[in-house]
Amino acid sequence: MPNYSIFLVNSEFANHYYYRSDILYRFLRKFDVYPVDSIHYKQSRYVTSEIPVREVMDYLARCHTGENAFEKKGNSLRIEGQSDVAELLIDGTCIYGSSSSFSGAEKLLFQYFRRFNSRFFIIEYDSDNYGWISPIGKRHKDLNTRLLYSLL
Repeated sequence: MPNYSIFLVNSEFANHYYYRSDILYRFLRKFDVYPVDSIHYKQSRYVTSEIPVREVMDYLARCHTGENAFEKKGNSLRIEGQSDVAELLIDGTCIYGSSSSFSGAEKLLFQYFRRFNSRFFIIEYDSDNYGWISPIGKRHKDLNTRLLYSLL
């Protein structure tokens, strides 16, 4: 079962580090081990945005009405498709998840997260995969024109 964390990155950092995702990965992969009073923890809180827990849970519930088994308990969810299962724990700073397969996570979760906000950054710990939930083409509305020209 792949385990992953999903972070909502501030727009300033999402724009600046879109093509430097390896730097963001190295910084965020140790998110859980930072002591609360450390400078790394404070920096990670500055780089990431607060995740609107209720909005995300309500949005996912609306997306899965009728087609999949959807169980909501506190800040955790369990979604069962025909052959896939995904479980999430939504914290205010990070979404922790596991699924039966990466394709199952894509089918049950990631396609909906992509529509909710394009600034989600995903880290899969089992295989050290990481990346943005949405390609730059889908995020062009969020980018500043000057930034776009400076990258060319």
